[in-house]
Amino acid sequence: MPQCGEAPKRLRRITINEAARLQTFPVTYIFKGRKSSVYRQIGNAVPCLLAGKVAQFIKDTLFE
Repeated sequence: MPQCGEAPKRLRRITINEAARLQTFPVTYIFKGRKSSVYRQIGNAVPCLLAGKVAQFIKDTLFE
C-alpha cells in the first residue's frame, strides 16, 4: 500500500518574512533581536488581523 502524504526527508524552515506574513504582520514591521528571538516573537503573536477584528467586535459591542 503506498504511503500518501509523507513528508520529504528534509523540509526547509520558513523564513522570518514568510512567518511574519502568515501572522499578518505588515510588510514594514521591524523585529528586533536574534533570529531565534524573532521567530519566537512571531510564533507567540496573535495574528494582527485577528486582533484587529476582536478589538473591533469589542468596541462595537460596548457602544451598541
